[in-house]
Amino acid sequence: MNIMVFDPFTATILLTSAMALLASIVYILVLSIRRARVTQIGEEMYIGGESEDILSLKVPSILALYWGIIRRSWKEAFDILRDVIHSGILNEWYGYMSIWLSFLLLLSIIAIAIYMYIR
Repeated sequence: MNIMVFDPFTATILLTSAMALLASIVYILVLSIRRARVTQIGEEMYIGGESEDILSLKVPSILALYWGIIRRSWKEAFDILRDVIHSGILNEWYGYMSIWLSFLLLLSIIAIAIYMYIR
């Protein structure tokens, strides 16, 4: 039985090429399926046994409903998040996320240490 042994550089190139090929095949399949499903006629209303009165009403999308509820019930928190915390500078977001993920990493290391000590 022959086992092929590659150096790390060659193995990395081969695995990256295989993943790129697989990703492109999946992307082509998704595009072909998506194009087959999209109709050019327009959006038809869902008929699920409701009466005509209910079907004639325009119902907002789930996303619009969610953000409408969030903006109405959490208006002050949303305003603080939009106006005070969010500055639009990407480095500040990186700093915030780095601090948050470092905290989670430290918390997980402490939890693992406690688990290993108890065990």
